Amino acid sequence: MKNYKKIISVFLAMLLVAFTIPMAFAVSGTDGNITWDYDGDTHVLTVGGTGAMEFTDAAPWFDFTGDIEVLVIESGITSIADSAFAYCGKITTLTIPGSVKTIGDYAFYDCSSLESVILEEGVETIGESAFGAEEASSLKIVTLPASLKSIGDFAFLYCNELETIRYRGSEEDWAAVSTTDWSFMSYDENGGEALLEPSYVYGYTDPIPETPTDPATDTESESNDDGGNFFTRLWAKIVAFFRKIGDFFRNLGK
Repeated sequence: MKNYKKIISVFLAMLLVAFTIPMAFAVSGTDGNITWDYDGDTHVLTVGGTGAMEFTDAAPWFDFTGDIEVLVIESGITSIADSAFAYCGKITTLTIPGSVKTIGDYAFYDCSSLESVILEEGVETIGESAFGAEEASSLKIVTLPASLKSIGDFAFLYCNELETIRYRGSEEDWAAVSTTDWSFMSYDENGGEALLEPSYVYGYTDPIPETPTDPATDTESESNDDGGNFFTRLWAKIVAFFRKIGDFFRNLGK
């Protein structure tokens, strides 16, 4: 009988561990000349490689589309495939490196939580509905390079909250960018056509970063350190776990 109770105790303890400590996972792969890695713990998708991004089927990270919170596109990729990152609805910021010359049609379609997009110097083409949405987008600020040559139809469809376009070239350069009457067209809540009218900042340059604070005197940053928070949370989980174990054995002896 005692051995039977011990077996049950060990089994229940293992169950407590399984449900108390979340399991992390990572998935990676190669598709042609493109490499990718998805960290299920941090919800970060990193895409690298060289040359054009081309898929014969859905993007290989499609199964994680709804979970991706951070997207890192490394320099070396020269084009982003059509619909490559469509429906990544949890991404809030995005930077596309200058090695990318072409952003395909619907490449970031319905990434509805996007608030800020930065295209680095070198990007030339934004495809049709590249940053559009099905109903509503949170996009507010877009930074565009002087290298930009064309913007496709409905590139910012339903980006009705778009407030500012920061353009690194001059106003004359902007006038030379190839657009159509539909490039900045959207629809209002009643389904009527609505022309987006963001404010433009020409000749935009990145602000000069502030001088870093001396770590030796920055006690506040230490208290807010992510690593410190991690170990605090981990310790709390450990304490809670052993409390559950203790409660279990106390109840078992009654």
